Amino acid sequence: MIDKRSAFVVVFGILLITSIQATEDKDLTTFLSKLGLSAETLGDLKDSLGDISYPRAEEGKSVFGNPIETYVDEETNNVVTTVAPAADPMADPLESLSLADYANIASKLQDLKVDDSLADTLSCAPGEGPDYYRILPQWVFSAVPGGERKTLSGDCFKATTISAFQKNANTITLEFDLANKDSLLCTQTYFISAAKHMHMEHFVLAKKHTIDFTGLDKDDLDDIKFNGIHVFNFCDGLKDSVIDLFMTLKLYLGGFGTNPKIPIFGSHVPGYMRKANVDFLKKSSNFQLRERTAGRINIDEKDVHSGDFLAIYRLDGLDPIIMWGSGARVGHSTMAMWDDQGELWVLESQDGWYWPTHGIQKTPWKLWLDRAENADFNVALLPLSPEKRAKFDTKKAWEWFNNTAEGLPYGYHNMVLSWFDLADNQNLPIMLKDVTFVPAFILLDRIAPAFATRLIGEAMNKRLGTEGLNIAQTVAEGARRGLRWSDMWAIVEQEGWVYSDGMSYVCSCFVVAMYKRGGLFGDLTINSTEFTPRDLYELDFFDHDYKKPQVCEDADPELPYCQLLGKHKVDLTNYNTRKPYDHMYEKCPSIAPTYARPDNC
Repeated sequence: MIDKRSAFVVVFGILLITSIQATEDKDLTTFLSKLGLSAETLGDLKDSLGDISYPRAEEGKSVFGNPIETYVDEETNNVVTTVAPAADPMADPLESLSLADYANIASKLQDLKVDDSLADTLSCAPGEGPDYYRILPQWVFSAVPGGERKTLSGDCFKATTISAFQKNANTITLEFDLANKDSLLCTQTYFISAAKHMHMEHFVLAKKHTIDFTGLDKDDLDDIKFNGIHVFNFCDGLKDSVIDLFMTLKLYLGGFGTNPKIPIFGSHVPGYMRKANVDFLKKSSNFQLRERTAGRINIDEKDVHSGDFLAIYRLDGLDPIIMWGSGARVGHSTMAMWDDQGELWVLESQDGWYWPTHGIQKTPWKLWLDRAENADFNVALLPLSPEKRAKFDTKKAWEWFNNTAEGLPYGYHNMVLSWFDLADNQNLPIMLKDVTFVPAFILLDRIAPAFATRLIGEAMNKRLGTEGLNIAQTVAEGARRGLRWSDMWAIVEQEGWVYSDGMSYVCSCFVVAMYKRGGLFGDLTINSTEFTPRDLYELDFFDHDYKKPQVCEDADPELPYCQLLGKHKVDLTNYNTRKPYDHMYEKCPSIAPTYARPDNC
């Protein structure tokens, strides 16, 4: 089963495509054929997809589960769609896919060929697709009832005026006035999010269309009156959106298991997946990974010291999206520690589906290297400077690990929020907007409420001082307090917050917490839970004058540290450059491709 951490974009893509497809075709193979997807483009992908049980909209309902009705108003001649509340929870589309389905898709992804010369950088610009993540909807407007009207120029309708008004006590209407149609056969599709109610509208006619969101409760009304109804369009048409989806799938689909001998579903990253992630990082972050041929480097354990940092990335879709969003050049963080029995361990917060153990843990050095090699980790050893090594109180660090940290679950509660420091899109790539995450997480909450609560729900409750609110309810409660959801996520994640499963430390936060307990930050006020992998390796804690073991020098002479594993180099920008300060990294922007940020943010 594909891991939900890396699957949400796939879920949304399937919903997007099937919501449009379901209005016309019930058979996916026929649908793909009508799109004109040739064998040269998709191989025989459509043949394998024909046997997959994709989600279908029930009669009279959208794929999001909302009862819908469309008719022409006899008095106004407007096209009217009513969208009623959906029942919760929503079925998980991924649950309908069998292991054989995944195997079919994965085997065909190897043959997926697209023109990668269309764009050098990742964007939603017209004519630059298909490409990675162009399946995601792009925010264009939030219509507040009785507020601003906005006129957009779309691919089909060159003038679309959008507005909203309250029709009655529990109904809010979104109006589209479409004009100047570009061609007879063109169409325009918008994704619409009205509080917890979602809808996809496919426009064909140049006239007024109204969408009535009925049965709204107090939370819905408070949210919409403050935040508006969010309207999104799409980077590509339906044909290219299918290819966008499968290009994005290539970033994630593979390396699910712990057995290194099983292809695709074992621990190794398949070649097609590795190549796609290299291409994605170049386009999204202007980060060109360099190939490496040295393989595994075994150094004497005496050359490893307590507190040395292991900077890691795996080309599995998840690490590259962390790198894309935060500007990091790695996606995972661990550290080396010697115990008082003379054994060397690797300590980490880990929850990879390719890793046999989960949570905050310790693994013997050699065993960890074997597992890391089987998982296709790219690993560099960053040694503490002699000054920091002498200052690092290993006894206190071990005490905290043994008495408090070991056995805690992986830090999902601050996985996203250690990255999101600021509102107003200051931590997001150009293709994403703050508001995009609102329907995304509400949808995730309907599909997988336990996971959504762990990933973001409990953390937002902490920021509001509430308990037990679901995602949509936190948005509404924030609205009542004059806070957008992005204003809430910009509230600093406080180290020491106790969640339902204990304190929460994602990988980089855990390593920083160990440094903090070991005294490396002195008397400074530091929230370990605000540190990303980039924040960690930019600390000036490491050895500027490191004399690498000769085997490391021979393998990677240009690197200032020793790379132990990987098919690609670990190249760290701004490595070992920032002195710590009070409240470090609590309010830092990170916008691709420069990821520039001020001092002392």
